[in-house]
This record gives sequence, C-alpha cells and structure tokens, in this order.
Amino acid sequence: QLLELRRRMAAVMQEPLLCRMGVRRNVSLGLGFRRLPREEIDQRVGVWLERLSISHLADRPAAKLSGGEAQRTSLARAMVLNPEVLFLDEPFAALDAPTRQGQLEDLGALLEESEVTAVFATHDRGEALALGDRVAVLVDGGVAQVGSAEEVFRRPERLEVARFLGVETLIPGRVTGKARGLVQVECGEMQLEAEVDFEPGEEVLAAVRPEEIELYEDGSPGLAGARNVMAGRVTKTVPAETHYRVELDCGVRLVAVVSRTRFRETGIAVGRSMHAAFPPRSVHLIPRHGEP
Repeated sequence: QLLELRRRMAAVMQEPLLCRMGVRRNVSLGLGFRRLPREEIDQRVGVWLERLSISHLADRPAAKLSGGEAQRTSLARAMVLNPEVLFLDEPFAALDAPTRQGQLEDLGALLEESEVTAVFATHDRGEALALGDRVAVLVDGGVAQVGSAEEVFRRPERLEVARFLGVETLIPGRVTGKARGLVQVECGEMQLEAEVDFEPGEEVLAAVRPEEIELYEDGSPGLAGARNVMAGRVTKTVPAETHYRVELDCGVRLVAVVSRTRFRETGIAVGRSMHAAFPPRSVHLIPRHGEP
C-alpha cells in the first residue's frame, strides 16, 4: 500500500536536484524506473517538454541550465508521472522576480488544466494568494488557521496569523456598541467603526491591511464623508517596485501602501502631517487575549 501511495505522488523541491545528464533523460527518469515501454516514455516526455517550453533544451546538460530552466525540468520530471498529488517545497524561492512570476503563472494554469491536487509550501504570501484554493498558516509548528485564501488573508483569527500575513496596523481597543450594522470600537481617544459582529465589552485588536488605508493632505476633498479618519505624522517611507510603504504615528502605528503616482501627487514626506482613512468594511477585529 505504501508503494502504491508513493506511485501516486511526485515532488518538486526548492533545489531541482537534477542528475548529471541531459534534460530529456532527467525528465524520463521516473518513467524508466517504472519500466514503461520506450515508445510511451518518449511520447509522455515530449508532451511535458513542450508543455513547459523546454523542448529546445532537450539535449542540454543539466549543469548548463539556468535556475528557471532547471526548475521547469524538475517540474516536467514530476508531472510526466501523472501524479494524483504533487508536493512543492518553495520551488521558486531561488529564482529572480521576473522568472518567478512567469513560472508562478504557468504553474497556476498547469494545475488548473491538469486537475492535480497540489500541496504548496511557501513563505511568500503572494504565492499563497495566487495559487491557493485553501490556505493553512503554520505558526510554531502547528496549524494556526485554515480556510480559503480570501478568508485567511482578510480575516486572520489570531495575532500571529495577522502579523505573518502582513497586517502591520493592529490597534488595541474595546467594543462599545452596535448600531446600523456597524460595531463601534473605542481605541484610546479614537473611535473606529467595523462591519463585523462583536459584542459590547469585548477586548479586540482592530486589524487593517496596508492597502486598505488611504492617505490625504489636510483639507483634502477626499476626507469629506470618510470614515475612520486618523490624523498623524509620517515617520518613515520605504520605496518598492510599484509603491511606497508609509508609516505614520497617529498615537498608534499605522502602515499604508501608496502607489508611486499617489505618493508624488500627495507630496508625502517624513515629518509631514497627513490623515489616514479606511472604511468600516476594511476593519477586521481579532479577539484580544492578553496581547499588547
């Protein structure tokens, strides 16, 4: 039974671990161990070389492959076995960003097309969100939360999960009331509103993802009618490829993600006074059990 179970599985590791032979022979290894007819091996290998766009590399030695080419070869070697379950252990961790993005998109299409069940281990939140139908977050060696990708990313159940998933704005407070489908949360001298179902008196952490926070200048028309508005001062800006990460001191620490265009137009700079606003639907409350 164990042997039969192993025959139904395949794995792709962070390091491709290819043998010292050409791409075609590497891809055919598992089929050779299963002693399939040569004609069938050649046919199945040809299909996956073509499917993963490495047919032109068929006779190239593994030692002369780039990182992306080697990982495609490793994936072809796994998929040619027609596995029922595919295990992937951070397969793109060692690749540069453009190569990783391309392979991530190709893998997503491949898994959807083949209907293979995949178990994908990663530390990259973007990979989990892009590929995962269901996501399990492991904290300290145990499963902290399981659910759909959208559910886990938008509604973390524990402080450790929220932090792992990139939620940096975590404001301690207490639920004080409910009205018109909204919960009122007292956070020190500030009042926040959230579209969740909590009872008055509960101690909570108000969690807001950075992409949900909008930044405005003093007197900006965008503040008219805005909910959950907090005044503060910019303490740090960090440029990234497509955006800026902006930290503010609003009596509590807030972290927002701002597009490069918005960053320039708004004139965001360290030391400048700004207003942060986020709608009630973007506020997720986490029960507070002794957390600071």
